[in-house]
Amino acid sequence: MRATSKKAGFTLPEVITSVAIFSMVILMVYSCWATVLRATESSSFAAENAQRERMAMKAIEEALDGASWYEARLEDPLELDTDIKFSRLKIISRVPPGFWGESALAKYPVRRIEFVTETTDSDTSQLVMLQRPLLTSMDSEQVHRTVLLPKVAEFNIEVQSARPKN
Repeated sequence: MRATSKKAGFTLPEVITSVAIFSMVILMVYSCWATVLRATESSSFAAENAQRERMAMKAIEEALDGASWYEARLEDPLELDTDIKFSRLKIISRVPPGFWGESALAKYPVRRIEFVTETTDSDTSQLVMLQRPLLTSMDSEQVHRTVLLPKVAEFNIEVQSARPKN
């Protein structure tokens, strides 16, 4: 009598089918992971931009809060130039402790502060804050330059004039 031996194993169509199913599962996991990664990057980018905008607004607000009006001035303490796309704001201000540039200009609490937009090499605009001590000349090289917003599409400041009371 002959002994019958069965060999255990998978046929080629079974192996191909299982590899195809496994590949589809891996592809779905990878696409979900890539979607989550893109969503995380875009949300962190949006959060970073929102924080930069808040910090820029805070810097402008603090500079305007400390605007200095004094009798023996040689220049206006507040200048506002409005252009079609970008405004320029120049203020003479007594800045609060901890204001931007304190490491370089801590000895000078009263400063000329300008908020201007500059064009970068990549033809985009950025919002820049320039600070100079009040006691130096306008062409002084002691300028503290801070890029508040690296990409600005529009920077407009609108001022309402006070209406005289009757």
